[in-house]
Amino acid sequence: MNSVLHGAWGIIRAILGLDNAPKNHIKIRRLICTFCPDNKEGVCRFCGCILKFKTKLLDEDCDAGRWPQAYDNPDTFVPFYNSLTPEQEKEIEDFYARE
Repeated sequence: MNSVLHGAWGIIRAILGLDNAPKNHIKIRRLICTFCPDNKEGVCRFCGCILKFKTKLLDEDCDAGRWPQAYDNPDTFVPFYNSLTPEQEKEIEDFYARE
């Protein structure tokens, strides 16, 4: 499937709530993407995906290979995740809640 069709189908699935990843994976993915240098206002410069939708889908992965690092090494990632202030968490949630 070409990348445009893949992206469009992913957006549809994310909006309809099909094939959603577990909520903790979505939060971790969004946190990684928020601080990623390839994130350009919610669009990945590496793959061109709209991160609000890509981060929700179970079968998606980071094309730059950044998501598996968090799952493979939770001891290094979890302290950073847990160190976020409530304001920082809200800022991340608000960013991805934008339409």
